[in-house]
Amino acid sequence: MDVVRAAQRHASSIAVRAAGRAIRYRDLLGSSEQLAAQIVHQLPPRPPGAEHGPRIGIYAEPGFGYVASTWAAWMAGGVAVPLAVSHPPAEIDYVIKDAGVSLVLAPESSVSKLEATVHAAGSSLHVLDPSLFSSAVPDADAGPSAGSPGPDEQRHASHAGAGGSGREEGSGALIIYTSGTTGRPKGALHTHGSLSAQVGCLVDAWRWAASDRILHALPLHHIHGIVNALHCAHAAGACVDFMTSFQPNAAWRRLRDDDITVLMAVPTMYTFLLMAYDKAPPDQKPALREAASKLRLAVSGSAAAPVALLERWREVSGQTLLERYGMTETGMILSNPYEGERRAGFVGLPLPGVRVQVAQDADAPSGVDPDPSSGEPLTGDLRVGGPFLFKEYWGRPEATADAFDANGFFKTGDVVGLEGRPPYFRVRGTAAPADSQPSHQLTARCAVRAAAARCHLRGARLDAGLFRVAASPALRRIKPILGRASVDIIKSNAFKVSALEVEGAVLESDAVQGEAITALVVLKEGATLGPDPAAVLRAFCTERLPKYKVPSAWRLLQQPLPRNAMGKINKKDLVRRLGDLE
Repeated sequence: MDVVRAAQRHASSIAVRAAGRAIRYRDLLGSSEQLAAQIVHQLPPRPPGAEHGPRIGIYAEPGFGYVASTWAAWMAGGVAVPLAVSHPPAEIDYVIKDAGVSLVLAPESSVSKLEATVHAAGSSLHVLDPSLFSSAVPDADAGPSAGSPGPDEQRHASHAGAGGSGREEGSGALIIYTSGTTGRPKGALHTHGSLSAQVGCLVDAWRWAASDRILHALPLHHIHGIVNALHCAHAAGACVDFMTSFQPNAAWRRLRDDDITVLMAVPTMYTFLLMAYDKAPPDQKPALREAASKLRLAVSGSAAAPVALLERWREVSGQTLLERYGMTETGMILSNPYEGERRAGFVGLPLPGVRVQVAQDADAPSGVDPDPSSGEPLTGDLRVGGPFLFKEYWGRPEATADAFDANGFFKTGDVVGLEGRPPYFRVRGTAAPADSQPSHQLTARCAVRAAAARCHLRGARLDAGLFRVAASPALRRIKPILGRASVDIIKSNAFKVSALEVEGAVLESDAVQGEAITALVVLKEGATLGPDPAAVLRAFCTERLPKYKVPSAWRLLQQPLPRNAMGKINKKDLVRRLGDLE
């Protein structure tokens, strides 16, 4: 991978700041080399002719251990599989088994939580030795993030084959699991070549430089946090300032007191930053405004940013957030320009090297190249091609084949629209007709049928901009991205949540008859859940789902759900009933 080559070129610069300490590229590379040497003998031998190496799970909080584990996995010839530290054991078990993870790298602090799950899944656990990072120094003593080349650069340059530099472009580098919007999550395998293409494209498009310093508070099991924020920074020789968890007041202090130049976040995080700003004492606000105005680049992604949020951030910072669009399988596809008009509610144009086509609908065998010069608005099913695409869904050849059209383009399942002058892509997600709801609104409803064990959700993610996505009951997407073509999904704090997965967890409870609207639950006759049924159901689901997938509101119904003459749930009446309860 290019990030390790860049680390060799910037050996004396600060690579990571975390938990009050800092480590230079040369020391982080040395730690990664030591770790690779430790684990290489614990990995199964690579069979002759095998296309990809052994899968190595990465279970670590944001910090030195996460980065060193990823680099070491590549140095050892493996495929890195990030495991979400926020996920419960059941989901960790699923990913380990599904990816065939041979070895999990984790800090000593996680052993008690992780050991039983790892061993039950048939994998092994390697505990990270804290002495690997003994070269880290207190942040205050580290000095400037960017350093001058020193003699150690030559030593690391001699290891040009490490960390993917000597790996074949087509060999596996990283498996990132999708959000599971069509059922159980699937592992999207990216190769060293596809990652290099993504990183190289964004480094150029967003003008990354070794002098940059990014405040990183994004999850490290999603492409936004892994590629956009972490690998791009390290490919440029920049410094990554990790926050273990996002706290708006702490983030403002970092922006104010440190030389942060880049911020990448989801709209919810920007909303919290603005709320904290509004609550700040008047004498502190000028310093906060100055801190925000000094950012070279502020990117918003993973969900559509309401226009009101974009305008408010511009009032405080004097800058327009850069919105972009991408997926786990593709990396970033569309982006507003670094220089030029950043149009509120739009996600811009294809990035360099990206090919997009638009099909008439999700079932069309192929799409056509859009013609922005025609002046005609364009909507359709978005298809994407280019060297940055994932190679396959791990262990799912049929799903992989179904994901590509007759032209070899990936079918995003999103409906997009090309609008305006000059034409930009716009993304909108809504459960109602395109412009019938305000841009900040999010609605969701779920009906669970016990007999069919189905959960139907309608999600709304609203007006976001030039590329537009709208989720109708048919859930399609066009160049302004309009929605999901295959299933109904909802967005929760920028995460895509599958109706089927939530339903499955609810229906595992013996006390649930099986009909509900997200939190509308009918109990079996004679069943009880104690004085606080919501707490019982929430705890039950928390053991089986990540926190962001657990329903946040619960209502118990005393009467059966309304049905029509055919015995089907009357969803309109159900929604009205929910309104009455509210």
